[in-house]
Amino acid sequence: MVSNDSCEIWRAINNVDQARVKGHNELAKVINEISAQQAKAQQRAQIEVIKEIITHSYISGVNYINIIIVAGYIAFFALWKSMKADLGKILMLSSCLCVLISVILFIISAINNMVSTGMFYRRFFRKFKDQLPPTFVDDYKKESQEYERRMFHAWFVLFVPTVIFGLLGGGLLVYAFSESLIHEFIKWFQG
Repeated sequence: MVSNDSCEIWRAINNVDQARVKGHNELAKVINEISAQQAKAQQRAQIEVIKEIITHSYISGVNYINIIIVAGYIAFFALWKSMKADLGKILMLSSCLCVLISVILFIISAINNMVSTGMFYRRFFRKFKDQLPPTFVDDYKKESQEYERRMFHAWFVLFVPTVIFGLLGGGLLVYAFSESLIHEFIKWFQG
């Protein structure tokens, strides 16, 4: 037969064991909550890194193209200014008008691109706020392809005429330069 003392001891051991299990369960719950918070913080950090990478690569590409185009405009106007006195009035005004149209279209294209891209990224990242779903990369590819398709149309409508007018203005200037150079060579050979 079991004595009262041994029952008391078993109850005390059982109570201690239940308290230990309860403590372990509470500890596991706290650890799970901390892990979930760390996972969310890590996802937020990943979202920020992805945003920075996308922004940096986009800005680098746009800056490179803009530098080339702006350098072309600077070269045109420097050459145009130095040759202005030697150009006929119609040729001078025509080349300048073509390049001015090109500059205006370039500015409109740059503003459109800047605003559209900002709106695209704002709408896209607003969906995810603090949580990065497993389909994030696929979602980004799908939406960015649709965005790029729409932007190609806007690019074609604005950028192609920008280049055409710029080349036309530059071509008129090159024509005038070549014509003046040929006349100078003729004078030199005759002279």
